[in-house]
Parts: sequence; structure tokens; C-alpha cells
Amino acid sequence: MHTGKMHADEPEIGESLVHRLIASQFPGWAGLPAEPVVPVGTSNAMYRLGEDLVVRLPRTAGAAGDVAKEHHWLPRLAPSLPATLPVPLGRGGPAEGYPWHWSVFRWLDGANPTVGEVVEPGPLAADLADFVAALHRVDPADEPPSFRSEPPAARDNGRRTRPG
Repeated sequence: MHTGKMHADEPEIGESLVHRLIASQFPGWAGLPAEPVVPVGTSNAMYRLGEDLVVRLPRTAGAAGDVAKEHHWLPRLAPSLPATLPVPLGRGGPAEGYPWHWSVFRWLDGANPTVGEVVEPGPLAADLADFVAALHRVDPADEPPSFRSEPPAARDNGRRTRPG
């Protein structure tokens, strides 16, 4: 299981750091066990905290910029969408040698698909269509800029000229 660094400029992240950050900033959750979530993400290191929580620590400065957006938008989007969203429960700040803001979310049960798994496409497609339709009904006024929110046409040329 790989839970180490993925980026050259990534800070040291591990269970010890998670325990120190939680103890110093969210003492009500101190003492809960923390273990890495697998599979490992490239933008955030995630640690399950107890049975009901998950800690997300950005691995890079770029990913750290998403924390404020998540805390602003996820609670606003959640009531309008037909799916359970990870609404933040706490926002931690730089401390204990960790340089950025980070988050605590309620744990959402579920599983990632595995290679070779057979998924019935009908219900999945209908759920996705309902989600996208609901998302289109949300007023995006004052939305934050994000590289993931630009129109596809803005990225088209780079995609077509990139090898592979």
C-alpha cells in the first residue's frame, strides 16, 4: 500500500500528523483512530478518523487552493443535488509543520469500482443524468474561478495536440 509522497514539494503527511492536527484544532475528535484511505489520491491524502469522519490534507499548494472552494460550495450545492455530497464539518489551518488549510468531512460509505466489475449501465446513466440536470439548475452566480470549471473548448486544442 503506497501512502507516501507523490510530489517533490509535498509535505510529510502521515497518521502522526493527522493526530497532532486534530488534537490541536479539533480536540473533541482527539483520540479517534486514524488510518489512510486506499486507494490513495494524487491531490489529497485522506485519513479515516474514527468510524464517521475523514480528514483531507492537500498534497500540493494547488490542491490547497480548493479547500476554500469546497467549504463555500459543497454546503450550498448539497441540498440541490440528488446525491450525498461530502459536506465539510471542519476547516483546519496550517500547523504542526503542515503548511495549508485542510478539512474534516463526514465519511461517506461506498466503494470504488474495480477493474472487471460489471455495472448495470441503465441505473448508473439515469442517476448521472439526474445529477447533471440538477447541477444545471443551480445558480452559479459568484462562482469561484477554477481550472476545472472552464469551458471544454478552452482545453480542446491542448487535448488534441498532446500525444497519447
